[in-house]
Amino acid sequence: MIYVANDRGSKELLPALLRAGVPAELREMPSSDFCFTGSGPGEETISIGIELKKINELTVYKRTRLAKQAPRMAQFFDRSYLIVEGEWSANSDGKMVWFKNGRWVATCIPGGTDFHYAFIDNHLTSLTEFTGMQVKRTAHNRETVRAIVDAYKWWQKPYEQHAMDLGYDVSLLPPSRKVEGYNASVTLLTKWLEDIDGVGPGTALLLARRWDTPKQMVLADTSEWIMKKVIGKKRAASIREQLWGKDIFVFGSNLAGIHGKGAALAARKEHGAVLGEGIGPQGDSYAIPTKDEKLAPLPLSVIGRYVVEFLAYAKERPHRKFIVTSVGCGLAGYTKEEIAPMFHDYTSNIVFFDAEFQVASQVLSKVGHNA
Repeated sequence: MIYVANDRGSKELLPALLRAGVPAELREMPSSDFCFTGSGPGEETISIGIELKKINELTVYKRTRLAKQAPRMAQFFDRSYLIVEGEWSANSDGKMVWFKNGRWVATCIPGGTDFHYAFIDNHLTSLTEFTGMQVKRTAHNRETVRAIVDAYKWWQKPYEQHAMDLGYDVSLLPPSRKVEGYNASVTLLTKWLEDIDGVGPGTALLLARRWDTPKQMVLADTSEWIMKKVIGKKRAASIREQLWGKDIFVFGSNLAGIHGKGAALAARKEHGAVLGEGIGPQGDSYAIPTKDEKLAPLPLSVIGRYVVEFLAYAKERPHRKFIVTSVGCGLAGYTKEEIAPMFHDYTSNIVFFDAEFQVASQVLSKVGHNA
């Protein structure tokens, strides 16, 4: 599948690509105009990105943009191409001319100064040398479509077959060029990410480069999903929620599992707490017993043991966030000063609904209080 950026200049080529007999579809892609996967060395799946520029775009300030974009493409893709579309050449004085409206015209930069062919030629040489971006020249849209289709089909064949077609002994070839930092997990991560609502192929490739293993991605905090101009805080939170569900609501319960009032009722109505279950995880909630089966308050020592179990549970799940209410300080009748110290050893993925409850835990822990 060739993914085509839903932007002016590239999306117009989608019909021609489809007519050429290749699978293609529009996607939101911040990193390139076209991208697809192909067969790399050792049958490894790799990613290929293509950027399209008209020749007139390279004679103005956009050259600077391209100079910044090329290294990013080298980071996001295993191979990257630049297609420069348009007919251009050098006249006898070395000045650049290009074919426009049926005739060759000289190119000038703002202010009327002549533009020399070497400016563009050397610029493209530098891009290839320092970023690995390969440059292709096409005369018009039809040839551009052909270049994209040919590149796509080339990368679908076994990598080593191309060497053999030239009569090369594959075993004697130098190691294939690899983008520094490339990891075999990228393809797997990309496929996972594409299954998340709101994440297209281009964004998936960008995100996949952030982590070395699926485990690192899964354990990533919401802030690690934020990407300037691509993924904001709200979208990052949505992605993380799709991976792990909502934050865990921690409430005080009774051993009978009658979640009928206070935070327990909220847990049952909004966070999946189950009637008859008075201990531990259930839905997007976690129950810490503070009352017995007959709804009488449990001794502080017993509540303390249940808190220790919860803290261990939360510690084993650093990827989840736990929102702790003022457990035992409502219907059970205990004070924050009696309950809060039990949480003194809480981990960073635990936050408290009540600031005073958290303060009590922090203050008392400093003086060595231990429940």
